[in-house]
Amino acid sequence: MKKIITRGLFLALLIGSGVAIAEPHDMSGMKMMSHDMGKPMQMVDGEVKKIRKSSGKVTLKHGEIIDVMPAMTMSYKLRDKTWLQNLHVGDKVKFALEKEGDDFVVTHLKVVR
Repeated sequence: MKKIITRGLFLALLIGSGVAIAEPHDMSGMKMMSHDMGKPMQMVDGEVKKIRKSSGKVTLKHGEIIDVMPAMTMSYKLRDKTWLQNLHVGDKVKFALEKEGDDFVVTHLKVVR
């Protein structure tokens, strides 16, 4: 019973903070907001948290992407894997996403120095 109450309080605090943490394979608990795919995606500020060169993915912490998703830390595929050559954990970036099937893919990425 104590575990259930503790987990419930943790979830309430997490939800109340406006921050979501998700991995791409488990999006079931997240409500993705709709996006008009006819409009270009906005550039978003983010921070590189993890780099996986072998899979061409990068984990980014970012703010809300208006009309698309809330602020979160999530792993994304990169459209161009050569971007990984000059990317480091801790880099501040601006990026844009596009929906491809069930996934969001980083289509533009610029390191902000």
